[in-house]
Amino acid sequence: MQKEDDMELEFKLMELNDVEETEFDKFMLNRPLIEKHFEELNFKHFDITQNEETKQWQLTITLEQFSNKFLALCTTTINFLRKRIDCKSFIAKPDGQLIQVKEKYLQRLLARYFCRINNSLRFGCFCIENETGQIQLKLNSVMISEHWTELICLHPMQSDGQNQGSLSSLLKVLHFTSHYAIGYHIYRLMHLINKLSYKVFPFLEQKLQDQYRKIPPQFDIYLQRINEIIQNKCTTPITEDETRQFQQHFNYPKQTNSSFKIMNFIKFSNPDQVDNGDGYELIGEGGFSIVKKGQLAFTLASNSGAGKSELEDISAQTKGNQASNIKENNQTKVEVEEHSVRQIQYVPNKEQEDVQAFIKRTIVIKKDKDREKDKQNEKADKKQPSRIILEKKILDILSQPLYDNQRRLIFNGYCPYIAQFYKADTIDKNNMPLFNEHLFMEFYQHTSLDNFRSKFQTTQSLNTRLYILFQIAHALRYLSYYGVIHNDLKPGNILIAKHYNAKLTDFGEAMYKKGDQVIIQGGDGRTLPFAAPESLSEESNNSQVNQPKIDHKSDIFSFGILMYEFLFEQYPIDFKKSNLANLQERYKNKTYQIRSNIDFIKTFGPKHLMKCLRNLAIKCLHHEPQNRPNIEWIIICLKEGLMYLEKMY
Repeated sequence: MQKEDDMELEFKLMELNDVEETEFDKFMLNRPLIEKHFEELNFKHFDITQNEETKQWQLTITLEQFSNKFLALCTTTINFLRKRIDCKSFIAKPDGQLIQVKEKYLQRLLARYFCRINNSLRFGCFCIENETGQIQLKLNSVMISEHWTELICLHPMQSDGQNQGSLSSLLKVLHFTSHYAIGYHIYRLMHLINKLSYKVFPFLEQKLQDQYRKIPPQFDIYLQRINEIIQNKCTTPITEDETRQFQQHFNYPKQTNSSFKIMNFIKFSNPDQVDNGDGYELIGEGGFSIVKKGQLAFTLASNSGAGKSELEDISAQTKGNQASNIKENNQTKVEVEEHSVRQIQYVPNKEQEDVQAFIKRTIVIKKDKDREKDKQNEKADKKQPSRIILEKKILDILSQPLYDNQRRLIFNGYCPYIAQFYKADTIDKNNMPLFNEHLFMEFYQHTSLDNFRSKFQTTQSLNTRLYILFQIAHALRYLSYYGVIHNDLKPGNILIAKHYNAKLTDFGEAMYKKGDQVIIQGGDGRTLPFAAPESLSEESNNSQVNQPKIDHKSDIFSFGILMYEFLFEQYPIDFKKSNLANLQERYKNKTYQIRSNIDFIKTFGPKHLMKCLRNLAIKCLHHEPQNRPNIEWIIICLKEGLMYLEKMY
């Protein structure tokens, strides 16, 4: 007991210099000097905390208060164990609460913006946390193990030539770098997350003319143009001058082979394998058709015997063969409004047909369901053409060159936004077409738009959705030039290929008109809520009653429903799938109402752009077809929206 008391007395008598003092303890002694450092830097609002367990100091300062709307905070963490300094800046409300971006689509747009600006930052990076939605500016960590003694010195405030490596100098650089960087972007960031209206930007430009702030020049020109079109122009025909002004919006991607059409002719290496059913996978079965996919070896009907590789190469000579196999329409010309579709006659070269280059790939096979049943029962009606034959006639029309009155080529029979179809160039022993009631099509990896959305739900951005809508609108414009109405536009009939390329398909309900005269009429399987009111017959037993009223504006109505639901994840018209008869009745009576909540719309992207897109979609749903937008103006608005996102984000 006496020994322990002596030891306790000896410990009390020890001088402070006899106790091993850590760097963390030494730094605590200099807290007054650290506080003086922030006062000299004019950072009046600051807080210093230390954690003895983790051996860390955290310095939190207010870099700047931007009016009474938001402020920039900076936290600097000094880690005495790992001997490094980390610095982060945040955007907060005036009360110090960090601003959070909770809307998932705004987070994706902001992440896109950060990826772009981070390429030019060498001192750190902007980022957004997925869980909290907090916007951060992270400066590069400073590893100072080799210079720790010079930085953590007895006089950290000393900044003369004898102590250039002091902690004071380092903190000053970090804080001013953070202040400069976040101040350069903060106004734009607040606008991108719907916290700052574009109406205040002219005021900011005048107020900050002597300061270096990032305000994008003419950032709202696209929004003004879209709004002007929707308010005053979209229902009027586009003029030649306006077409030339927006010519870049109507240009197609470069076609790799000018002779490749929407419908091309193919020959199978073994025709018996097409209908034997072995190895085929059922991928769809609707009310009228059966759709399967399988591996088939075929070649495009070509007048060239060159040993080329893959589909793109062996398709180089399909132009002549395509027209030569359409015997019923040979040497004909079909007028489409002021344009004309011209068939091309081709005389095959027998010597060149001997050389074939077969390839094997996945092909989709579509058959008429009712026709298959009739064949089995030996009750097929030879006089009534099947839906497949009618669909092939529509595709044949879309595959022909289109000329204007001055004989200038408008379209060459190919559209990159319509699915690629094939027609079998095979005959049986009796010299009759072997696959007359088969329709073959390319297989696209993402299948339908519905499947694509569910597959990429967590990563799909507003840019992607607008790009897909832009392509669908282009496909409708192509149909309108040929006088074809799709009549069944819905997500299930939009296929998505590689690189998010949209392909319009399923022309089984399509109609081909010349003026008010119906030349080709497909099926009448309208799909609610996408079907236009005028396409629904007032007499349930007579599907021909409303045919004169149906035109390309009917597809615009369907596009409006698809566009609204695709952008805002809800239908603009309230209905129950279990009671579609009620919706059909409201369509016929034109008593349906549009539901749209502005505050809800703003959560899906930049509020001003989303408001414009919402107004455009609602315009498409007018009960009077003549009051719906023209497809050219829809294309222009979608392209302007894409350009706005490209400039802003």
